[in-house]
Amino acid sequence: MTQDRAAQEQVLLVGYGNELRGDDAVGLHVGRSIEALRLPGVQVHLCPQLTPELAELLAGAKTVVFADAAASGRPGTVELCPLSHRPESASFHHALSPGALVQLCEAAFGHRPDAFILRIHISRCDFGVELSGEAQQGVARAVALFTEFCSVSSMREMRKSFS
Repeated sequence: MTQDRAAQEQVLLVGYGNELRGDDAVGLHVGRSIEALRLPGVQVHLCPQLTPELAELLAGAKTVVFADAAASGRPGTVELCPLSHRPESASFHHALSPGALVQLCEAAFGHRPDAFILRIHISRCDFGVELSGEAQQGVARAVALFTEFCSVSSMREMRKSFS
């Protein structure tokens, strides 16, 4: 697979979750909001879960950010963390973790994008399509954090090119 330089400098946001389980859909909402902003150098991909077929899409990006719901923190809070480089289980299922998907990309395409997880903390995954107020706040915070991340990343790249 050949990638042009512009594609290799691209940021890919992968928003995922279950739209029929309330707050679990926050990753999809973040993705749609980012898509509407039309940020230069940003591509958005929305899906219900991470599958092996996405490895090829990751191979075309310099940086990938996975946006997903998390139930471990205070609802409405967000965090952006780098993915660990430690190897994950080699077992394959229909759905993968972000780390396993990045490893698969590296193994299959010889490219390991810089990878981050954007966690939007939620409190419930009830049946339904409505987001709670806390989840809506989390989506807004996640969009702002991602936008800031892209701005800082592009400034860092510009500095490198002048060095």
